[in-house]
Amino acid sequence: MLFVSSSSVYQNLNREVSEDEGAENPDSPLFEIEQLFRQCPAFQTTVVRFSGLVGPGRHPGRFFRGGKTIKQVDAPINLIHFDDCIGIIMAIIEQDCWGEVFNGCSDSHPPKREFYRYASELAGTDFPALADPAPPAYKIVTNKKVKQRLGYQFQHPDLMQLAQEHYE
Repeated sequence: MLFVSSSSVYQNLNREVSEDEGAENPDSPLFEIEQLFRQCPAFQTTVVRFSGLVGPGRHPGRFFRGGKTIKQVDAPINLIHFDDCIGIIMAIIEQDCWGEVFNGCSDSHPPKREFYRYASELAGTDFPALADPAPPAYKIVTNKKVKQRLGYQFQHPDLMQLAQEHYE
């Protein structure tokens, strides 16, 4: 079984978090579902925790249209391009890698303020409003395990280097 989950299961610990350290929020319903699948004796489950999705039809320069405000402006982003989501899933299947938990997140984690300014310029949209600065509550999702265990090489490791055509 391959269960696609979310890196939102991790607590905001204001540091890097990985799959094997117990940084998950035990009260997260999604984490509880992961555990149900992983504990089922009828099959082995691999969980892939993807971060926020960007790619075709998901242009981050358009995430804050309609007057939405960027909160936690100094917190790092945790995003992944659609191409890498498919690449990671294919690597798991091709390598028959079951009973694992993997994070799917790009290498780059610039502050939201910096990334969404870049994405807005790329999309030709107005830069969204910023919430008042507040001490950030965040996590930096590491992708080290997926690179080491699967030998996966990200197609889009630095989201600050994506061009407009990667969103079409």
